[in-house]
Amino acid sequence: MLVVFAVVKVKESPKVQFISCGTSGNRVIAQRFQILHPPPQDDGVDLWELSRTRERNLRFADEDQFSPSYDHEDYQSSISAEHDLEPRVDQNEDVFVDLSPSAVYIGLFGQYEEVSSGRPGAFRSPTSIDCARDGRLVVVDADSGSVQLFARNGDHLSGFRVIGARAACFISDAARGESLAVATSSGVSICDQTGRVEKHLPVGTDLVAVAAVRHGGGVFVAAHRDRLTICDRYKPTAVFRSVSSVKPLNAYIGQPGIQFADIVALATTATPRLYLIDAAAGVLAIDVDTGTVLQSITPAETRLLRQPSAVTVDLVTGSVLVCDAAARRVMQFDAEVDGGRQRCLVQLDDDAGRCVAMTTGARGPDGHQLIYVVCRGQRSAQVRMYQI
Repeated sequence: MLVVFAVVKVKESPKVQFISCGTSGNRVIAQRFQILHPPPQDDGVDLWELSRTRERNLRFADEDQFSPSYDHEDYQSSISAEHDLEPRVDQNEDVFVDLSPSAVYIGLFGQYEEVSSGRPGAFRSPTSIDCARDGRLVVVDADSGSVQLFARNGDHLSGFRVIGARAACFISDAARGESLAVATSSGVSICDQTGRVEKHLPVGTDLVAVAAVRHGGGVFVAAHRDRLTICDRYKPTAVFRSVSSVKPLNAYIGQPGIQFADIVALATTATPRLYLIDAAAGVLAIDVDTGTVLQSITPAETRLLRQPSAVTVDLVTGSVLVCDAAARRVMQFDAEVDGGRQRCLVQLDDDAGRCVAMTTGARGPDGHQLIYVVCRGQRSAQVRMYQI
């Protein structure tokens, strides 16, 4: 809860303190008291408004009816938070940001198993999740090397093992239909739905994620810790570009680019744009055709992120969903992240584990969309489902 302490000029009275008990838009509802704990009989509240100036002043609202003895003068306020509470103020827009989760929890699937036995629907160390166009899901468990397919509602469909599997994504094209690109400890294996390997691409041993490039048939991106490899399943060598650094859009000639340091997550869109999380740089939006940085969401620029751990994109609206492992929440940013809307979708429970992967599902006939969050903790592993 945001705590607002203030000092105002009061007729025939010494200085009085106030503490807020709620917010609505750019208004603060403050309870009146003269000591730190208000007397039980004083149940009146005062309406305050937040000024949109840089000084961040608060003043009595003109319609205040509870304190006729107060002078309606502006005064300087100080805002603090108890202990390590999450900030509720967007410093850029100078307005309160509503962090109440808007998505509805509808269930979970997957069971933790102590020993990797390959039991259908069970996980030990899930590391990635992806959604096909028809709503099916693929989940990879790194400890067992299992690649499991699930229905939209979480029902187990099938599964197979790939040695060293770490992540997987659906790739499709008109000629060969849908396949799976499975990142392993020795490269990327192109598999059919039964696990039969059509081709193995030895693109490296340090892969952490794969994601289809939606605008190109058979094209996908494999993420290493410090670079990206753009692959085409049709080419004999499969690799047609390697990207180890990117430059801001319209950068001056000679301006140094951003060197990837620790890529932990990857997501693509319906355009030639992909989003990745670099632990050193935050969330970056990159044009894969030009190799330039289009936008970025960094913890230094927004107080709503501290340790981003997973990213996915709504292919219909283009909005970006980022899960923060430290804040234990999923935030939604508009495609134009520099000035678009921000809102909280999911607040994970303390016992849900750490979010390690996330994807959005296909929209249903009612227009609602599902969010799948892979959570992993000590002796726990599950996929939690939310609806927006």
